[in-house]
Amino acid sequence: MLTIRQAGEADIDLTTEFFMRLWPEHEYGELREEISGIIGKADAAIYLAFLDRRPAGAAQCSLRRDYVEGTVSSPAGYLEGIYVLPDYRRQGIAGSLLRCCENWAKARGCREFGSDCALDNEESYRFHLGVGFAEAARVICFAKELRDEKDDRDDEGFIYVPPAFLREEPEKPDKPEPAEKPARSSAGTVRIRLDDEDED
Repeated sequence: MLTIRQAGEADIDLTTEFFMRLWPEHEYGELREEISGIIGKADAAIYLAFLDRRPAGAAQCSLRRDYVEGTVSSPAGYLEGIYVLPDYRRQGIAGSLLRCCENWAKARGCREFGSDCALDNEESYRFHLGVGFAEAARVICFAKELRDEKDDRDDEGFIYVPPAFLREEPEKPDKPEPAEKPARSSAGTVRIRLDDEDED
């Protein structure tokens, strides 16, 4: 018999074991700490599936308030990860885990539910289509390492303006001095020229 329940504090190690299989690039201790922080949060949930009382799979969902591809409402429920042990696949366990996640999101006012998978993960792609998802977009992500040492090309072709400079108040130009008025003397009026016009 299939049983699904929400994970609690006592399930941190079991949940970490499942998701280490899903995300093997993670370090165990860091992933365990992350899962420990997720369990009990109001905007995230983890569900565990047991078949005949044996652990079979896990799914993590959350509320996302940032933009989710293909959705028009916020927050949207999101399937962060789902994993079923190979011996228990093709028995509807993943679909049942997903429905628990969807019901959790609906209970929190969500009208839409999103997910993602890598472009080359054909098994995950077929699963998503099979449980009612529609492809919303395709994206290729890029990353590069920022080196500590200075690159000789850094200053070529442009002048770097530090952010602090942009926040400084621009200097106010000096007010122009008023034009001098004609000076009078006992000998008559003396005209002081302010431009290159010909004298009268």
